[in-house]
Amino acid sequence: MKTFNESPFSNLPNYISYYYQINLIPKKISSILEIGIGNKFVSSQLRKLGKIVTTLDVDRKLKPDIIANVNAIGLKDRSFDCVICYEVLEHLPLSMFETCLNELRRISRKYLIISLPFSGFAAGLYLKLPLRGGGRIFRIPLPFFSRPEKLVKKFKIAHYWAIGEGKISRNFTRKRLKGCGFKVMKELSPVLNSHHIFWVLRKVK
Repeated sequence: MKTFNESPFSNLPNYISYYYQINLIPKKISSILEIGIGNKFVSSQLRKLGKIVTTLDVDRKLKPDIIANVNAIGLKDRSFDCVICYEVLEHLPLSMFETCLNELRRISRKYLIISLPFSGFAAGLYLKLPLRGGGRIFRIPLPFFSRPEKLVKKFKIAHYWAIGEGKISRNFTRKRLKGCGFKVMKELSPVLNSHHIFWVLRKVK
C-alpha cells in the first residue's frame, strides 16, 4: 500500500471535503479518535483548535498513535467523545460494513462521523435562496453496478464499493446506520464535491 501524501490544497473539491471533515465535529467535543490518518491535515488542524486527537491506522508507515484495523480496534468501550472515519470503510468488503460500524459505536461515547464515496455521474442544480445559510445543491445520480470482490482483488481496485453502485443507495446505507444503533443527525454532500457523502451520527442509548 502506498503512503497517503496528497496535499489538502491539491484541488478545490479535496479542500472543500477537508473543511467538512473538521467543521462537522460538534464544538463541545474534546477527545477524538481519527481512523485513517491520511496526510495528517485533519488531526493537525483539530489539535490547533484545542482538541485531544488520537490517530489510528492499519499502516504503520504513517506513524499513527495506534496501529489497528477498523473492525478490531481493541480499545475500551466509550473511549472517545467522538470517532471520525473519513473515506475508510469502502476499502473493506461491504459484508464487513456493519461489523465496523458496531466496533466504532462501541468505542464512541456519543458521536460517529463518517464519509463514504459516491460513484457514478451526477447532474446537479444549485439554487441560491434569500435565506441564512445560502443555497442548496440538488443531484440526480446515475449509479453503476457494484464491484465484485474478486474483481477488486484481481485488479487491486482501491474501493470495494461506493454509494450509488447497484443496490447501495443512500437509503440502503442509512438503514444500516440506524440498524447499528445510530441516529442520523446530519447527512450531506459538500458543495462542489459530489464524490463524498457525510453522515453525523449520534449513539442511541
